[in-house]
Amino acid sequence: MFRAAQAYPSTYKQVEWWDRAEPKLASSAIDYPDYPGAAAFACTSSFCSLPVTSPGDVATAMDRLERVIK
Repeated sequence: MFRAAQAYPSTYKQVEWWDRAEPKLASSAIDYPDYPGAAAFACTSSFCSLPVTSPGDVATAMDRLERVIK
């Protein structure tokens, strides 16, 4: 999922790899939703998508987010 997020074409994006067992990322302005497993989230400053659990679904979540913020 991380590689799928990195590969998504966008003029601006922030891709982070974070494990809840680790301290919160110092550079992150986003409070990621709780989710019991590995997941990707497409987020704005005020909300995040539902959890994405398949690399093939990352682009779909990003496409939806871009439509919402435009």
